[in-house]
Amino acid sequence: MLLCVVSGDNVNVGWSRNGVPVRPDGRNVLMSSDGSLILNNVQPADEGTYTCNAYTGIYSVSATAEVKVTKDTQPGLDVPPECVDQPELANCELIVYARLCSNSYYSSFCCASCTRHSHKNDRFGQRG
Repeated sequence: MLLCVVSGDNVNVGWSRNGVPVRPDGRNVLMSSDGSLILNNVQPADEGTYTCNAYTGIYSVSATAEVKVTKDTQPGLDVPPECVDQPELANCELIVYARLCSNSYYSSFCCASCTRHSHKNDRFGQRG
């Protein structure tokens, strides 16, 4: 869900992705009564820059959000919702590859990747 909560009289809300208007289709793309955009069954093709435009008469405001689609975790690998990677702070693939997940500093930026990696090693056994 992309929030775009607006208030006021006669406020119109519209959404665009990469400058192209987004139209609710009643199934995968919905717009809530407060103006927020709900995307269901998100695919990599849905990535992009989403902009909410709210306007009334001659006044308008907009807000933008970048949407990135990441693949689902593998079934059976429980990663808590608060355990997320922070790719803007660290290259998590490199941290896993360099076996730095045991370092609390590096693993703090790559919680999900390190958790999935440790589950994979638990399941398949570590080779040494």
